[in-house]
Amino acid sequence: MFFDGENWIPIITQTVTTGGWNNPNHLLFDVSAYANSNFQVRFHYFDNYVWAWYWAIDNFEITNETNLAPRAIQQYNIFLDDQFITQTVDTTYQLGSNGENLVPGETYLVEVSAVYTTGESERKSKLWEYQEYDPMQLVFNTGLSEGTTITLPLMGAVDVTVDWGDGTQQSINSAGLLDHTYETEGIYTVSIYGTLSQFGNSYEGYAHARKLTHV
Repeated sequence: MFFDGENWIPIITQTVTTGGWNNPNHLLFDVSAYANSNFQVRFHYFDNYVWAWYWAIDNFEITNETNLAPRAIQQYNIFLDDQFITQTVDTTYQLGSNGENLVPGETYLVEVSAVYTTGESERKSKLWEYQEYDPMQLVFNTGLSEGTTITLPLMGAVDVTVDWGDGTQQSINSAGLLDHTYETEGIYTVSIYGTLSQFGNSYEGYAHARKLTHV
């Protein structure tokens, strides 16, 4: 709370644990609107009569500097079963990308923390059961229209490996229309492994769509 000269003004109220000894929750407040000759700050802790036995505030400071930058995210830390896996600047991460060996039917604890310019956040966690799914398979007949090129409309969230059915594979992690040209005309089965939230681009259509015969 801040004292504005007449009243105590609540600035923040927290009802759950935030931060920890090794990952403190850094906060920055602009109190210039409350500045006065009798300015005061106080912290109030209420345990709701449950005999809660501690709370902690450290490195508290009041400054008249006006160029303090708000915290910014630098990267994310990824943990699997309480073991650090990797750091990434991306907001998505595909488990297995760093050699994690996932067993179908097993339950895993996945956690992520955000690393800010002011410190690291607490971890957010999720328990989940890993299931291995069959790939999406598409059958193309290149003879149904001119040329031997086919097109895959990979939309939404994309993090896949495409087996083109001719001995070649390709990893894709961005949405768009993906072309592939075969050396000879024929019927090919294309397998898509990984994460794909949308196949197709709605009513707009795309090139070589007539060559797709089975899904």
